[in-house]
Amino acid sequence: ATLKGVELTKEALALDPTHFMANYALLWAQTTRINEGAFEADAAYWQHVEKVLQMTTDTSQLDVEQAKIDKARSWALYAKCRPLADAADPAERESCIEMLTESVKLFPSGLNNNLLDKLKTAFRIEKRQAEIDANPQLSYRLISEKEAHEKYQLTDFIHGAGDACHYRLYEADHVWEGDFDTYRELSDSDESDFVHGFLFAGNLTVPGVVVQPEGDFGETLVVLGDLRARGLDKGGSQFAIRGNLEVETAIYGYYNHGTLSVRGDTKAHTLFCDDHHFEFGGKVSGLLIDCGRVTGAVADFDEEDLEEVLLPELVDEDGYRDAGKISAYIAAGKLITKAGVRPWREQLIDELSEALRSGKSVET
Repeated sequence: ATLKGVELTKEALALDPTHFMANYALLWAQTTRINEGAFEADAAYWQHVEKVLQMTTDTSQLDVEQAKIDKARSWALYAKCRPLADAADPAERESCIEMLTESVKLFPSGLNNNLLDKLKTAFRIEKRQAEIDANPQLSYRLISEKEAHEKYQLTDFIHGAGDACHYRLYEADHVWEGDFDTYRELSDSDESDFVHGFLFAGNLTVPGVVVQPEGDFGETLVVLGDLRARGLDKGGSQFAIRGNLEVETAIYGYYNHGTLSVRGDTKAHTLFCDDHHFEFGGKVSGLLIDCGRVTGAVADFDEEDLEEVLLPELVDEDGYRDAGKISAYIAAGKLITKAGVRPWREQLIDELSEALRSGKSVET
């Protein structure tokens, strides 16, 4: 349809090169084909963009409704800005922002709004990176998802959010101060609109608890080395640990939007997969409760065993776990399971050892 539109408007302009609506229609059709990847802008196209801009600048000779003039100018400004959006020269991009701002004011659309947002975000990222570079107390830099994949193969082990997305990159081994609340860390900064998560190229040590509180979504955490923490409490985001994961108290994952993937060994007192997905690539040590989907390890208990395993105050009268209380216990450094509850492997080893000593049989 757009190709036919190009042909028809060219015929119309051959008859009357000054016909405003024909000029606008040709610009619209060709720009649409460019967006569809069906046409490459040539010199004639850019001359036509300037022609429409000039026509909408001097409107004294136009017998056309102002709304149509505004729409044509909005489209021409958008067309002119498209190749400038990725320009390295800040002055060119700043000029582009000014033109797109006018374009949106005249006739807002998804195309000019999205391009304007992209440019404004790029400026904010550059400004924030300059602030980071000037602050010696900050030990990270911003990295795009595209660069992170090229350098660290990031999207081989997480679902990416797009090349325009950015992460905080900590290139050396890092020791966090206190608890690591991923949501609060970004919401308290100027980065929450464009930083998708955290990437640690080395080891990460957290003396407190790693917390990702949102259930439906959340900040991605990728650790290419080992992660050690007092506790781990996560909701709907992706956590990918490429080394070992060692937690003193509990690893708790809740709601089915989130995943925890560990390529190395995992060790914790309790590992509770609560309508979540845990994926293990190495040895798993600790009490494993599977109320979701666990791959790479065999669980000790499941949904039917919660009253037997969890502390009574963490399970209501209907047998359902209280996620809020569980998170509070982990934040306080408390265990969430009853004393004396052990992995079935340990219990079986004890029974087999006793049977060997006594000569009795063991039912498995």
